[in-house]
Amino acid sequence: ERDIYEVYGYPGQPSFSLMYKYASRQGMAHRIVRGIPKSCWSDGFKLYADDTLKSEVLEDELAAICEADFTGVAMRADALNRIGRFAAIFVGVPDGKDPREPLGSVRGKALDVIYFRPFAHDGIEPHKYDTDPMSTRFGLPEEYQLQVMGRGDNEKDQARVPIIAHWSRVIHLCEEPFDSDIEGIPALQPVFNRILDLDKVLGGSAE
Repeated sequence: ERDIYEVYGYPGQPSFSLMYKYASRQGMAHRIVRGIPKSCWSDGFKLYADDTLKSEVLEDELAAICEADFTGVAMRADALNRIGRFAAIFVGVPDGKDPREPLGSVRGKALDVIYFRPFAHDGIEPHKYDTDPMSTRFGLPEEYQLQVMGRGDNEKDQARVPIIAHWSRVIHLCEEPFDSDIEGIPALQPVFNRILDLDKVLGGSAE
């Protein structure tokens, strides 16, 4: 009848900030969070398309994506996704529109200033949802509020002003979801108790 989580000192619901701290400091947690994204994205990506799509895929766009280090940003966002219940990548496109508006098209030299930015779970807030039951995006965010969060030694980061972005400008990463299409189970969470146990054993031995 005991609450074993309370007895053993496990948090009932590990917070993002706690798991972020462990991913930054504890070796096993760091490997779980960083290992797979590095393996996945280190060799870049390949684009597979049928004959219909091949005519629409332009080399200039792909070159701009690679030049903007999409794979590096995807690796960082993937790691953040393994700490939190979801993560996001903002796609910065100079289409002349407000970020709240749907993504527009870009051609020519404007492709040179496309950029990508990763955002962690604690800096992402779905700002507006699709409430139309007949929509294919029913229940999904229409807009996101994105913000870089300060975490102790990260106080030098000045990009703290939140931005409201239309869903078409956001790549939403969600790993191992159950009944939610927005939130999943971060890879670090199912093994977090064992990581705490490891700290207890090693710390006790050191004492």
